[in-house]
Amino acid sequence: MPWMQNRRTILKAGLLGSALLAAGGIGLALRKGEPREPAGALLCLDARAFSTLAAAAEVLVPGGDGFPAPGEVQVAEKIDIFLSDCHPGVQQEVQQLLALLENAFAGLLLDGRMECFSACDRPTRERVLASWQTARNPLLRSAFKALHGFCSGTYWSSPQVSALAGYSGPQPWLLQARERLGAAGTL
Repeated sequence: MPWMQNRRTILKAGLLGSALLAAGGIGLALRKGEPREPAGALLCLDARAFSTLAAAAEVLVPGGDGFPAPGEVQVAEKIDIFLSDCHPGVQQEVQQLLALLENAFAGLLLDGRMECFSACDRPTRERVLASWQTARNPLLRSAFKALHGFCSGTYWSSPQVSALAGYSGPQPWLLQARERLGAAGTL
């Protein structure tokens, strides 16, 4: 029965290979990223998610040409504050998005990188985010849009940045309308 030995050998090799792949995947998933320190206490995000968000913001709104870097205007910290007022479901989805982006094993499967997003150099982070922006998977494209929207909206709404861009702030009539809506309990 030589075919039984070959079949048994093939099954053993397949199981061993599967175990090695699983161990490698677990090892990649447990890799640590590069920590970034928040300016104050975090209200919604954990330290790893904050580091991932800060690393993404450095690519999505890089500053330069007289504009401050996102870290200088505390983009990630402001997003954390915003998220703390959001529905718990939204908070959980953003945490999951950042965990997926940071995870080295997911990175290997999605875009071929073998390190955590926050530990990647800038060109790699740019490549990863560009691949999410143009991905065939609509969930990755939606995740990119959400991340880009959070970062760019927070960056450009910062008083320091909007003043440099020549935006003097909301018009007085808009502020008055907002006050009326708030007083009426409809805002």
